[in-house]
Amino acid sequence: MGFISQFLLPSKIDFDTALIKQAQISRLIVSDLYKACSNDDREALNAIAVVAERARKVKTKNMEELLDVFIVPYDKESIYRMITQLDWIALSVKHF
Repeated sequence: MGFISQFLLPSKIDFDTALIKQAQISRLIVSDLYKACSNDDREALNAIAVVAERARKVKTKNMEELLDVFIVPYDKESIYRMITQLDWIALSVKHF
């Protein structure tokens, strides 16, 4: 069964966990923006660039997995939209 599951059966990817991780990073970057603006916190402002880079890496990983997988628990287009919209949040905060 190992050979069959490794080479013939489609891979299973937990997109729920992957999207939650990306959403948590987006929440963190928005939280850093709030801290930077409300408390005039320079460290939070500098952390935005670091967290934005991490968000970009997670987005790239999620997209690669989405393109490689054949069967998903729900619509691939919906997953794609969620990945891109979460990326837009991080990108918007970074550019703000």
